[in-house]
Amino acid sequence: MRVLTFVEIDLEICSLTYGAAPCTATLTGGSPTGTRKCFNSRRTCQDRVNYAAAAEPLTLRFAFGTADLAASGIEAIGCLDDVSVTPAVISLGKDLGQRASASVRFKDFRWGDSKLGFDPYRTERDYDPFATGTFFGKLRARQPYLRQRALRVIRGELGQSLDQMEVRHFLIESFEGPSLDGAFTITAKDTLKLLSGDRAQAPKPSNGFLLADISESATTATLAPSGAGNAEYPASGFVCIGGKEVCGFVRDNDVLTLTRAQRGTSAQAHEAQDRVQLCLDYVGKTPAFIIRDLMVSYAEVPDSYIPLAEWEEECETHLRRVYSRNVPEPNDVEDLVAGLIEQAGLAVWDDDAARKLRLQVLRAIPSNSEVIDDSVMMAGTLRVREQPKERISQAWTYFGLRDPTQKPDDADNYRSAALTIDADAQADYGTPAYRKIHGSWISAFARVVAQRVNNILINPT
Repeated sequence: MRVLTFVEIDLEICSLTYGAAPCTATLTGGSPTGTRKCFNSRRTCQDRVNYAAAAEPLTLRFAFGTADLAASGIEAIGCLDDVSVTPAVISLGKDLGQRASASVRFKDFRWGDSKLGFDPYRTERDYDPFATGTFFGKLRARQPYLRQRALRVIRGELGQSLDQMEVRHFLIESFEGPSLDGAFTITAKDTLKLLSGDRAQAPKPSNGFLLADISESATTATLAPSGAGNAEYPASGFVCIGGKEVCGFVRDNDVLTLTRAQRGTSAQAHEAQDRVQLCLDYVGKTPAFIIRDLMVSYAEVPDSYIPLAEWEEECETHLRRVYSRNVPEPNDVEDLVAGLIEQAGLAVWDDDAARKLRLQVLRAIPSNSEVIDDSVMMAGTLRVREQPKERISQAWTYFGLRDPTQKPDDADNYRSAALTIDADAQADYGTPAYRKIHGSWISAFARVVAQRVNNILINPT
């Protein structure tokens, strides 16, 4: 079997033509915008106000420069030096696990800007493109904004067409080079990387603040700066004032009619310029609904990646529980989702071949499940390692968050707790092993929901 590997990268390009309306860039007149035409990229644009990304990206395809590439008849740039893919590690009822990644190393070479639409004005240049630089040197200069652009690793056999090959989808995380030997390296991660705290916060930060002081009994407040209400706040919802009090509100332009001391907080006086942060408020929602909303609305995960109907059916069939939480300040989306995964007993992962995110409720292993034993294992491939830090004999799940403006990992901020002890395990090992869960998504009086978390930890079968 003769295996072929391709790597594709999607580049954003401008749909306009240099100097043709609405593009106002020009090389002539009293106020030229540049000395040379752009390369139809955001970095080289001379009229950023009118920059318009094309509906379809420019796709660059790379391969190993072997005889098999020529025999395949598939057009690609033969400069790949190494391609490695590390699979994701799925976490069961704990967090989002470890991201799948792809690392691609390229050999650089001189490039005359021919083909590919790499320079739409090549024939108008006053220099020889082949003599002025290398492919990846030009790529870095013209397209430095590659982070979160699509990258695909495609593998198949000689004789297959591209659409018959296996495709794995990633998002570019970094672009490095040249190295000491002149190579360039692109590292890419799976879609769940979009949830990381350095790029996804929920709720989004609000710019509004109090125009004037309000007393602890005031029922109206005015937002500043002028116009902030219409720009950022819905007609009604919840806000957190000064990081101390959650209030319900109905809005008329910049004026808020307030319902004070909501979601367990206390009414108090606030001063002018105290921040007015729009809250996230989920009440009695399924994990499928909440996770989808966090991913799509706050982490820019494409809605097409989430098969919501499948997720809801999974929750309805195997969970049948709902969750609530007020989030009064911006939090890492990754942390919010991880907390719900732990408290609802879920597994969430990226199916990078299908371009879908999967959700499964943890449950007992079906009796008809396939058994993997030494009859199907390759000799020398199984390694056993003890994990004493994962041992649990007592599970404590706190629930019924008192005040969402206080720390969610403080036991004093919870009304109730469910305790489960595995006495046999403690006797066998001679010492207890504790696991504490701060159930910020589990409502007050939902003891059966909290108890389920303990049962998963203590009795996973």
